[in-house]
Amino acid sequence: MRFNLKQKLKWKHFTFLMFMTVLLSFQNCADPLEINEEDTSSKYENYPFAYDTKIDSFAYMSCSGFDNSVFNNQAVFTFKTMAYNAGSGVSLNKEFIDSVGNMRMSQQEQILSEGKANRGAQLQSALRRRANLLQYYVSDTGGEGVEGIDYDNLLSPLDSENLIRPIIASKGQKMNYFSHLEGLQNRRLESYLYFNGSEALASDLRSRLDFGELIYTLNYVDADGDNPVVPMSPSDAPESEAYGVGLRMTFSKGHGLYFATGQVKAFTGKAEARVVQTINEVNLLKPGVDKTSADADWVCPSHLKFMIVKPEDNKDVFCGTRNNTALELTTGFYEDPNALPTGITQEEYNAVRAMLPIEYWHVDFAKQCVV
Repeated sequence: MRFNLKQKLKWKHFTFLMFMTVLLSFQNCADPLEINEEDTSSKYENYPFAYDTKIDSFAYMSCSGFDNSVFNNQAVFTFKTMAYNAGSGVSLNKEFIDSVGNMRMSQQEQILSEGKANRGAQLQSALRRRANLLQYYVSDTGGEGVEGIDYDNLLSPLDSENLIRPIIASKGQKMNYFSHLEGLQNRRLESYLYFNGSEALASDLRSRLDFGELIYTLNYVDADGDNPVVPMSPSDAPESEAYGVGLRMTFSKGHGLYFATGQVKAFTGKAEARVVQTINEVNLLKPGVDKTSADADWVCPSHLKFMIVKPEDNKDVFCGTRNNTALELTTGFYEDPNALPTGITQEEYNAVRAMLPIEYWHVDFAKQCVV
């Protein structure tokens, strides 16, 4: 049976600003602050939650009804998020930095690893109910959530030795790639979720997201706690407020399929709304309210919406070819390494390739399809 699969890429506008900086050096006239050695661990409870995380890239695939074991799980997914650009990633937040002042790094480590507000904190993505953040969507109805499918733990616990020191040393600057650290399964701050077992599952999920019942969440959990799927919260009510960010999304019908002749076959009639149309950020401390700041609305240009075409279906589309010939389908796909696709900026190209790595996907920007 022939079927076509669609994908939607979301990315945020990102502005790079370069500043001329004058570096002044001053001698430190005072020793770093210290916590009295006689103080107990309760001293660490006086410090606020420490972390802040910002993502800038988001992708959704509406693929469904196939065996995940057949496909590379970094190539085919349902949701993928990433902190890709400078200024995105994980860092200590200003409130925590102000609270520790000029304290030694070793003692900041103790606060982060032993204080109740921060110990064991790990980033986790899931699809949670907006009215009750304790409840998250699982692909097996009535079953328990599965890590790496229904929810995803990013990096390692942030108080791990290989993360906590560079995060403290960055002094509030976002970090999104940890190339020099050992012991990490994934060195980039990125996440994958999979809800593609059947079209019924994918359709149900889109309906709940579009209605606003569910939101995509990037929250923190206590990796060492009794229930490592419960969001970390400033109160005893994690169902109603948690640390982190949510994404509220709506869906629309796709643009149709570009054929080799230049004809566009639009989706009409009973075609499902399966392409992400809008994304708005939500502060999980107030999950029922969309953020209204200038950067809260994500932007997805229409030319960054793609149809996924199976190789056996490509004889009608010639996705990834230059001259729309059958020979090109057998000899390989072309992508000029020295020139950007027409109408695509370097920033857009980088965003697409971050989500669709060149080792897995051929991207045809002209026909807006991938194979």
